[in-house]
Amino acid sequence: MRENLVSFSFNDDEFAAIKQKIADLQAEVDKFSIDIHLGDMREIKTLGDRSLAFTEKAFLIATHQKDMLPGFVTFDEFTKDFNLFNQTKEMIKLLELMLENLRDTHYAAGADAFSA
Repeated sequence: MRENLVSFSFNDDEFAAIKQKIADLQAEVDKFSIDIHLGDMREIKTLGDRSLAFTEKAFLIATHQKDMLPGFVTFDEFTKDFNLFNQTKEMIKLLELMLENLRDTHYAAGADAFSA
């Protein structure tokens, strides 16, 4: 017989507290996040492996020589965008790990419930 994969249960207060923290996090993310439709996303140029290296180098140079930026780029907006890119990248990594573990737990609980 298979061993139980997961054994845990929330009380109502614990579950409510977690849902509230998720709602609070969502409210914070809503302050800056946007919704881009898939069709639009395909048309937007974004950072990939090669363009990220170029952009990082351009940012490093621009921090020391702001006059090197083309006229249509403002240093302040470049800084905001580049920092937001890096910060959201870090958030995504943290959330993906948490979500992956949550999905695994969800899967295991379903398997345990089915075989009980």
